[in-house]
Amino acid sequence: MKTTLSQQEITDFWIRCYLGDDIDIFKKCIQRAYLDLNRTIHKLAEVDQIEKDKNHKHLIDFVSINCKRLFSESITNQDEFDLEHKKVCEELQVTFKLYYTDSTIEFHYGQAQKWINMTLKYLFAIGENEIPGITKNYPFYHIPIDNIIRHKMAKLSVNPIKIPSVSWSRLTYQEYINYQTQVRNRFKNQIPLDVEFRLFNNKEIE
Repeated sequence: MKTTLSQQEITDFWIRCYLGDDIDIFKKCIQRAYLDLNRTIHKLAEVDQIEKDKNHKHLIDFVSINCKRLFSESITNQDEFDLEHKKVCEELQVTFKLYYTDSTIEFHYGQAQKWINMTLKYLFAIGENEIPGITKNYPFYHIPIDNIIRHKMAKLSVNPIKIPSVSWSRLTYQEYINYQTQVRNRFKNQIPLDVEFRLFNNKEIE
């Protein structure tokens, strides 16, 4: 007897295992992306839990609204997407500091890009059926910059990309966009996030 499970049912299993049981799959992706960077936000563990939960809900809502901007608006070229992406990351930095006013709790551009870029990556991986419109601006998406991808880029056999001296979480905008540009120049005829997916999965790339 063959299984009667559909591919969607199997996909739903993996989504539940990796993202959790919350019904709102969009916000599950945002929360999972947050877990990829929250350990780099120093002093956050010292904040009262009730206050932290309230602040986090507001920030989740902000990321939800603004990631939708990036994938649903009609964007015709990379420069246009880059400008909108920069606005979203800078607005996220400002919004974070509106809620966490303690000067010892810093939130850098490198952390903002990780939250936004990983959210878009997770949403794309979930697919168009669950997240209508997510593929619309996919060719312009940025790669999430972290230690894994930087080390893999640095080990390319042809034209490797040097690891910046600053940690990914502390990247400034200029350091960040310079790295994105290097990746685009290295893989001129490929979609950057396609490259990142393959590298992360230990696939061979040209």
